[in-house]
Amino acid sequence: MLSTLFYPESIAVIGASEKEGKEGNAVMKNLLTLGYNGKVYPVNPKYETVYNIKCKKIEELSVDLAVIVTPPETVVGIVKSLKDHAKTAIIITAGFSEGSEEGKKRENELKKVIKETGIRVLGPNTVGILNTENNLATTFAELKELKKGDISFISQSGIVLGVILLRCISSNYGINKVACFGNKIDIDEVEFLKYFFEDKKTRVIGMYLEGIKGRKMFEFLKKEKKKPVVILKSGMTDAGKKAAMSHTSSLTGNYKVFEGFAKQMNLIKVETLQELVDTTKTISFLGIPEGKRLGIVHYTGAGCVIASDFAVRYGFELPELSQKAKERIMEITPKWHKIRNPVDIWPIFEKYKEKAYEMVYRALQEDKNVDIIILAFPA
Repeated sequence: MLSTLFYPESIAVIGASEKEGKEGNAVMKNLLTLGYNGKVYPVNPKYETVYNIKCKKIEELSVDLAVIVTPPETVVGIVKSLKDHAKTAIIITAGFSEGSEEGKKRENELKKVIKETGIRVLGPNTVGILNTENNLATTFAELKELKKGDISFISQSGIVLGVILLRCISSNYGINKVACFGNKIDIDEVEFLKYFFEDKKTRVIGMYLEGIKGRKMFEFLKKEKKKPVVILKSGMTDAGKKAAMSHTSSLTGNYKVFEGFAKQMNLIKVETLQELVDTTKTISFLGIPEGKRLGIVHYTGAGCVIASDFAVRYGFELPELSQKAKERIMEITPKWHKIRNPVDIWPIFEKYKEKAYEMVYRALQEDKNVDIIILAFPA
């Protein structure tokens, strides 16, 4: 069913609008301007047409995906009326269990309706999905370009997802698919993981989670982990847990338990958004290293010391370089300079300038004692 979500042949935007600033306007513009190759049907009783496309009534629809951007009090009735008219639905609208008691009651009603209708639902309180393969974007954030890549992201937060997209675009590297599940009333992170594991276009998966369905994910990953998963989990402190509850109605659980879970499942745990972006990007380009033995090349002795501390702190090893690698480096270095790992190339840099990096890199590249090479350049 998630293939229908990512590759719909037809989409209805319920709450579509031509009024700037409205979410229904932004969703329509993204679908029309980014080049989505399916059919788009606006639904809004206030309009006859939206962007010169005739508006339809819900009972006239027969679509793969309905995107709902209407006030929260209307959503339950709309989902109920979509039975037999839509296969899947994305509820952009907020105002459910992440908010008031009334919102919690509304979400419980919505759960019942979802079971009755059989419609698969993403959200509520989400920006939906993005697929660069067919230029599909249901977000209300304005997007100007979609660059294709092999990284797919799963996020509980729409704003976090927006920041990730902006950083990807500014770094000039592409993504494949994106899913924001919000309150995960129906479709959750485990289903998206399963889909991305099977997706031939996805090489590496990045995740931002506030709450996590621990047992369900544990049972799944124990059997199915097929691709690198980089995960940023928030809600580490009591204050963070309270914020998560008011943001996406998430029970974050014990962070120590999560750390143990991540280690056991070989998930790559990061602590900041920039680390999430950088790590997925690196794996996309280079793949997963075979081991954790670092060969470091730095332009100062002090930098070598600092790099050594960080390497050990994060669980890496600094092996002694092979005799062959040392001899190759010694050919270009002053006799007084001792070669060790990390390699201080300042004495070499004086003579060979930037070429020094390449020469030392080539020596380490052939060293079977080294799994990963890190080059530190002057700012």
